[in-house]
Amino acid sequence: MEQQDFFLKGISPSVKFAIFSLLSLVLLLVDSHYRVLNIVRDVVTVGLRPLQTIATAPVTATRWVSDFVELQSNLLKENGRLQRQVLADNSQLLRMQSLQHENAELKQLFASSQIMARPPLYGEVLYGGKDPFTRKIIINRGSNHGVGLGQIAVDSQGVLGQVTRVLPLVSEVTLVTDRNHTVPVRVQRTRQRGVVVGTGQSDVLEMRFMPVNVDIKPGDILESSSVGGIYPEGLPVARVLKIDHPGSLMFARIYCAPIGNVDKNRYLLILREEQAMPSRPEEPVVKESKSRRGKRGVND
Repeated sequence: MEQQDFFLKGISPSVKFAIFSLLSLVLLLVDSHYRVLNIVRDVVTVGLRPLQTIATAPVTATRWVSDFVELQSNLLKENGRLQRQVLADNSQLLRMQSLQHENAELKQLFASSQIMARPPLYGEVLYGGKDPFTRKIIINRGSNHGVGLGQIAVDSQGVLGQVTRVLPLVSEVTLVTDRNHTVPVRVQRTRQRGVVVGTGQSDVLEMRFMPVNVDIKPGDILESSSVGGIYPEGLPVARVLKIDHPGSLMFARIYCAPIGNVDKNRYLLILREEQAMPSRPEEPVVKESKSRRGKRGVND
């Protein structure tokens, strides 16, 4: 029984620890000098690689999801910033285009003003007339700036209308397309005189009271005539579009398009020519009567 107990008891733990420690030191010394365990280490590393991948899979997945969420958040922020930048750039571009168009319009007006006898008055369109059945605009020039009743409004292309109401700071201009507005004209090609009347539409005028056999063709330019002493002579007014010859009427129906940008201008010129303000017929009579009374007083 004692012999069996001896074999069953085996080696004590302290002896085992000493043996394994010594074996470990020997293996470390041998490996450090001769690298004999590199093959074993490589085989163990390759064999444990799948287990390492499986063990670290939750950490890798968590990190990937976190990076994906952060990337999406950054992309959304960057997208929002770029959209705001695009809107700001588009607004700035539209503003620049508006300024370029305005600059070109002012240059054309300035070039037109150089060929006129008297310096015209620059004006800016504030708004359209309140009556929807008329074609009128309000400009930011009035009697305080030298605007007078009956003066002509033009742009760099042609006639726009006539000043029909004057206030100290603003004035009303009746456009050539107004139904009640007439412009004495002549055909540039044939010198034939006539009258152009507005139709109430922004792009159509009508030349009335012309005989059926009149020598007018589509494309002819109608320029202002000095008949009546209101419009200066030679200003472009309209271009002939088409001519109707109704058999039941004595006159031809001639449709024209205004040459001036009637509804598109922001700036215009007010002509201050002498003929733009016709004198009243009673004024010479009054002056003559005063002079006669003065002479009579001297004679008396």
